[in-house]
Amino acid sequence: MFKPSLTISASICAALGLLSITQPAWSRPSANITAIQIEPMQRNGQEQLTLIVPDRNLYNGSSGALSRYNLHMAKMFEVTFAHCDQLRPHIQQVRWQYVGDNGDLNLDQFSINCELAQEVVDTYGLTNSEPTTMTYRATGTKTVEYIPTLNLRGDRLARFQDTVQQFRPAPSSEFGPAIGGYSEPVSIAPATTPADTTVPVASIRFLPASQGGQARGIFIVPDRDTARSAYGGSLRRYDVHLAKMFEVANLYCSTNDWQSVEWNYFAGNGDINMGRFVMGCNLVRDVVNAYGQGRKERTLIRFGYGNNAAQETHNLPVLNITGDKIPKFINFAKRFQPVGVAQRVDAERR
Repeated sequence: MFKPSLTISASICAALGLLSITQPAWSRPSANITAIQIEPMQRNGQEQLTLIVPDRNLYNGSSGALSRYNLHMAKMFEVTFAHCDQLRPHIQQVRWQYVGDNGDLNLDQFSINCELAQEVVDTYGLTNSEPTTMTYRATGTKTVEYIPTLNLRGDRLARFQDTVQQFRPAPSSEFGPAIGGYSEPVSIAPATTPADTTVPVASIRFLPASQGGQARGIFIVPDRDTARSAYGGSLRRYDVHLAKMFEVANLYCSTNDWQSVEWNYFAGNGDINMGRFVMGCNLVRDVVNAYGQGRKERTLIRFGYGNNAAQETHNLPVLNITGDKIPKFINFAKRFQPVGVAQRVDAERR
């Protein structure tokens, strides 16, 4: 049985060099959390938690300040570390369902293992504890846990924004139906995008080539504001969309059949014309070599017209846009201009 109130000892934190008791208390902005729910299915060293927040706009925050998204991610790392370290010593990994609009907006899913949580704590350190109410979903029982917060003062704030920017959501297939079957207060629906990309993508589709050696694709995203932050840091949705196009283009350029990839890029689920881009395979290879590749990301690609088009799922390496590579890629994206107006090539008749 779990005790109704558990506290991580400040003396233990101090012994680890994680908390300086002599420093004045520092209070960061509120993460503004509606609830943290402990889901009933826990097995194999895994814990399933749901973070419910009232926000719809997660990227509010003054220049240089932590956005709501950053604060929510900090909370997930803090709770994960606390549960791994003392409160749930049998836990090896925490899987987070992240839900906005007080339970009405399914945002993302994250998987944080204990080793990663420890690395984040080692990097930023811990400061004053924060009372955090946890609710057991099956019974409604509530317990208060005193969770030390990450020390995000000074230059650590910008570094943490970069950390969050590099941290990718987990594929929905990792979560299975663990939370399914519950209608209140959160309804967990299947992913709204066909591909488990870092930011939502409505459609990636390739059509018959209009000229030899040039693959012809269309890239459609639901975002209407592509200039907003992708993960709470400096990378925009637009930057991440371009990165994804290069990642998919690299799949084509890895064979000898293609010399370039044409992308017709639309935002607003197809309502906003973002331009037609052509990525020569030499450029694609240069970009991949310059930034390197990170973990693989599940990507659904359709081929042909209509709802019955063939489709394939590829696990494509993402560009490793981290650290000092972030401003470099942002500058590159600004210089990489469309060559014309995008066309709804997917609407052409067969």
